[in-house]
Amino acid sequence: MIPTRNRPQLVGRLLAALRTQSRPPKEVIVVDQSPVPSALPRPQQALGGEGTESRLIYLHDPKIEGAAAARNAGLLLATTPYVIFLDDDALPQADCLELLVDSLERHPHLVAVGGLISNYSPPPWLVRFFRRFFYLGRLRDERQAWYWRASASRTGDLLPTTKLNGGCMAFRREILVEIGGFDRRYCGASVGEDVEIAQRLIRHTGRTDAVALVGGALIHHASEGAWKNNDRAIELELLATHYWFKRNVPWNLANRFRFLWMCLGLFLWSAASAARRRKVAPVLRFLAGLESIRHDYRGCPFLKPQQPPNRAQPAP
Repeated sequence: MIPTRNRPQLVGRLLAALRTQSRPPKEVIVVDQSPVPSALPRPQQALGGEGTESRLIYLHDPKIEGAAAARNAGLLLATTPYVIFLDDDALPQADCLELLVDSLERHPHLVAVGGLISNYSPPPWLVRFFRRFFYLGRLRDERQAWYWRASASRTGDLLPTTKLNGGCMAFRREILVEIGGFDRRYCGASVGEDVEIAQRLIRHTGRTDAVALVGGALIHHASEGAWKNNDRAIELELLATHYWFKRNVPWNLANRFRFLWMCLGLFLWSAASAARRRKVAPVLRFLAGLESIRHDYRGCPFLKPQQPPNRAQPAP
């Protein structure tokens, strides 16, 4: 399933890559949020010629708000037991989809798996040290270390993680439907909806090994998150992390400490950035993030306001 908006060239490129997969998908669902429909190749051209078992399903709806909502719309159209979500700027290696599906077939305890991004480079040592020192427990992002050595991973190995990446992730469709799909508060260019869904699956199953990355399932992902390279980066990371963490991880004393410890790290990082740049903006953005959390993420660009319950009808 491919969510997209205003990028038909990337979708066409991805469809061509899917045509060369060692295990082609039974169906490819494109959910297009562009103002006008995209001119895509005919299904036969896109998915391997006449007689192929694959089919292309194209849904155009400009009212859909963001990747999470688009994925939910595609999930409603899916009929296969496994559903794989790909960003339109991702390119899977020829055996990527086969490795993901094989892992779900061979390991019944798995409910979701992710591919390895092969083109992410390790950040400077100071960034790595900062994240290792201030991000503890479930807050630590173990995906990155696997990405940095993706090409050295053994094909088919299960690599432990508690997080997925929206660029390439596969689910048991029945379980994903059972938990209600992706969080409906996410909108626009969401930050963290892929991590949130992985945490919710872990909470649902009660198993931290219900999610894994798959060795050898490589993708090239053009985006490393544009939101990480602007003045609001610390604010948005703070909001995204607080949202998925508090909703899906026990809010006990130990986890409260872990979150506050991360906040201390982000404050020190923002203060150092402000001193280096001689601008107070990084610190102000950090404080804005705390204020937004206090008011149910008010002003957050990727979370909709919490909808009040409908008192006219009981909740289902």
